[in-house]
Amino acid sequence: MQFGILIRCRVIEQPLKIPFVAGAVLYANSEKGDVAQEILDRAGPMCQEALDAGDWRSFKLLLRFLACLEPLYKEDGIVPILDELFNRAVDLQTASSEDVSKPELPLLNRILTITTGRGH
Repeated sequence: MQFGILIRCRVIEQPLKIPFVAGAVLYANSEKGDVAQEILDRAGPMCQEALDAGDWRSFKLLLRFLACLEPLYKEDGIVPILDELFNRAVDLQTASSEDVSKPELPLLNRILTITTGRGH
């Protein structure tokens, strides 16, 4: 589906448009629910690929996009993902309080701050 590719490009390449892209997906959901479901089905693996590759920027942007799609989720939404990220950040911080060579700690904290809307 070309729409899914277009959305990924907009989210990664033009992050300021994430709320507008999410709004388009939410509108598409009201018109034809399977479009939004396909976007959600694709966004999960894209997040995992970015995470596995250590592409923190793409992961952060995709996570922010998923956060904007919160009304589509039937249960907890992305809250469990954010909880897990927070727990990992705390574990990393605790395990390496003396080791400041861990570049993922500030990134993980920044991802959490931006995704929850406390950044900017």
